[in-house]
Amino acid sequence: MAEKYGEPKEGDATSRWDHLVEKVAVRLNERADFLVEKLLNRPVGSKKVKPEDRLQDYILIRENPEKLAQLYTEDAAKVGQGPALVRFLDYVEEMEKKLK
Repeated sequence: MAEKYGEPKEGDATSRWDHLVEKVAVRLNERADFLVEKLLNRPVGSKKVKPEDRLQDYILIRENPEKLAQLYTEDAAKVGQGPALVRFLDYVEEMEKKLK
């Protein structure tokens, strides 16, 4: 069987690199949601908020169910309900610990 034009022979250095790159691409794609959530924790171009300012913002909305629901629904529109719920609960838990 003739090789296709441009395809490396099986087992040579180029085919090994091609195989490795394909494997890495598949694995990154499988973990894309996890990576985005962990590595990209704020919108590109936004400014990082100081922890003290985050806590102050939470204190302002802490007793307001409508504001808390708005925070969740805005995030759910961006990342989906499941991930948004996990992030929301983590956020509330983190802020409540800081208040104690």
